[in-house]
Amino acid sequence: MFKEPEVTGKWMTINEILDEIEKDRIFYDESGGGITISGGEPTFQNKFLVALLKELKSGGFHVALDTCGYTAWDNLASTMDTVDLYLYDLKIMNEDRHLKYTGVSNKLILNNLQLLIRSGKKIIIRVPVIPGINDSKEEFIALKSYLSGMITMVKEVDLLPFHAAAENKYKRFRIDNFMKGIKSTPKEALVGMKIALEEMGFTVRIGG
Repeated sequence: MFKEPEVTGKWMTINEILDEIEKDRIFYDESGGGITISGGEPTFQNKFLVALLKELKSGGFHVALDTCGYTAWDNLASTMDTVDLYLYDLKIMNEDRHLKYTGVSNKLILNNLQLLIRSGKKIIIRVPVIPGINDSKEEFIALKSYLSGMITMVKEVDLLPFHAAAENKYKRFRIDNFMKGIKSTPKEALVGMKIALEEMGFTVRIGG
């Protein structure tokens, strides 16, 4: 039987978001935590994002921005006065493979990261590790080579194991799952990568 398309989420104003956040302020204050803005890519709604960030800053919240870096530099630059921490994704170092699996070149992403590093902002590099796509020895060597140039400026790396938990969501929203059949990455498979990056001087977490 045909099912009606499922709709989730809702439109919210900045004031409505702030009202929800204020309900949990005591938890932020007691834990030392803060707000993480994620997506999708938050900078694709940059006007709204910047306005929200300004309100959060004036409210005294610690704010992290989770970004894939594929955006105009002006978008990222407009957030620097109000973001305390950037969670910056690096998916694939090889440009051709990045284009194959994400649909875009990684040149803009890597260029934006370099500009962000030069700004002196705190950054945590996040690497989703996906079996058969970016978990090869060659890819890890390329990642280490790239990260070696920023060891004095970026101290933390999160290795994010791929999980297949979203498979049912693709079915619910009638979206093609191009990751179908790829198994979840066991955390123990990332231990060697963690040790190698720690030996370079990074603080490394599996998950994050």
